[in-house]
Amino acid sequence: MARPRRPHFSSPFTVDWNPAGAGILALYKFGPRGTASRRPGADALTLDSLAWVGARAAWFARSPATALTPLTPRDAALASTLAAGPLAGRPAWVAELAAMVAAGAKADLEALADGAGLGAVTDLVAAALNAGDWLP
Repeated sequence: MARPRRPHFSSPFTVDWNPAGAGILALYKFGPRGTASRRPGADALTLDSLAWVGARAAWFARSPATALTPLTPRDAALASTLAAGPLAGRPAWVAELAAMVAAGAKADLEALADGAGLGAVTDLVAAALNAGDWLP
């Protein structure tokens, strides 16, 4: 029996700027690692075309220091695990993790609002989408 073709569609994602957010993206893009990924059809659970739209380090360049929260040892360990594992072939994604570790900080999307409301976040995401500014 022929295997049905998976539909192809672009999947831009926006998550918090932290290792857990990158981990969520990796899970959707590459699928679960471990026993689940060895099951027949497990690759059908992935979104090959997933792109990391935001939040990214550059988005926080003008944010006040209070917008960022300290990276925990657990966050740093997760960043290292992701960079050496599922994201190893994605240099731009690894660079985002490295920026988090170098800054010793992470941030939620809401930190971008900086008193301007969530509309500011929506504007950033829309501008990134219109400019094709995402990490494949």
